Amino acid sequence: MLVVKTKVKPSSIDGLGLYAEEEIRYGEIVEIVETDFSYKVFTQEQVDKFDELKRQYEHDYTFKIGNNYYATIDLAKFMNHSDTPNLFWKETINEARPNEIGYFFAVNDIKVGDELTVDYNMFCLKGCDW
Repeated sequence: MLVVKTKVKPSSIDGLGLYAEEEIRYGEIVEIVETDFSYKVFTQEQVDKFDELKRQYEHDYTFKIGNNYYATIDLAKFMNHSDTPNLFWKETINEARPNEIGYFFAVNDIKVGDELTVDYNMFCLKGCDW
């Protein structure tokens, strides 16, 4: 679930990108990865049964933690890859909030209009093609 104002628009990196619509400070949480609202969870068994269209979605918008795949269903799916990202991933374990598995936070100050990027290699388990 994105917790900052964002906008999707054309990206100079690839296709569409997600852009900050407000200033984001270093260390500020940008997205909470949780399975109640913004992410769908799939097991390996379910992924193995996907048809080709679903496999492409799984490749493009899903990452794996443990034995589960997490597919974003909110605008966070428009975050593009960068070797020098402005967002970083932090996995969390919180018994009080078991549906929250982690968050993306700013690794530097982000200005209005900056594209929000992550390093896909943090999630790349099948070989990267970018």
